[in-house]
Amino acid sequence: MFETKLAYDALSRRIKRFTNHDSQTTYYYYNNNWQVLCEYNASDEFQRWFAYGNYIDEVLMMSTSYAPPLARFYIHDHLYSPAALLLFNGVVLERYEYDAYGACQILDPNFASDADQKSDYANPYTFQGNRLDLLDGGNLKLMSWPYRNYLPDLGRWTQAEKLGIIPNDNRQINPFDVRKQYKDGMNLYKALASNPVRNTDLYGLLCVFREYKENFWLDRILRWGDKKIIKDVLKFLKGQRSRN
Repeated sequence: MFETKLAYDALSRRIKRFTNHDSQTTYYYYNNNWQVLCEYNASDEFQRWFAYGNYIDEVLMMSTSYAPPLARFYIHDHLYSPAALLLFNGVVLERYEYDAYGACQILDPNFASDADQKSDYANPYTFQGNRLDLLDGGNLKLMSWPYRNYLPDLGRWTQAEKLGIIPNDNRQINPFDVRKQYKDGMNLYKALASNPVRNTDLYGLLCVFREYKENFWLDRILRWGDKKIIKDVLKFLKGQRSRN
């Protein structure tokens, strides 16, 4: 029987993963932006580290401790879902395609479907730049957002909406207000407003329209919830629309 055990800290960040079929234990270390910086095994041996861009879901590079240690770089689509994994010289190692709700299909460099549909390079990042776990021997695909988990095969969250009902993490992105649970609709398990090819949800708390020009502002709104920032953003966007 396949079994996976996950452990989390007080901020809902996964800090440990154990799988019984291969007796592998992984410890995760984060920066203050919910991004995994590095991974260690049960013997406290370094395994790999990651580098990110401007946004929480923008993974740029993965480097491993394996011999020889190689840096691998990500190419993204408009939702920051990795589309390909490359070597430093531009050679494509692996490609990724997604259905409408984020189920990932792994492709070889020549666009042929990968035989076992498992990353040959242990790439954990797929749809919208979030982590994918293959559980139950690969039969169950579970994705991790900062505050919730997502099932791409069902296109829904596995936990109810947490906006307004969990403790603040000092960045004021989730102050207590139970009424905010219904910001995305009456269905507390509905993900990405049922339109994942257009929308994104950086923390698993609030669905927003991902438009490249507005990414910086949307990210700031969700991170700090500053009323002045929101007012300035609305003014900026109104001006952009009037010019267009």
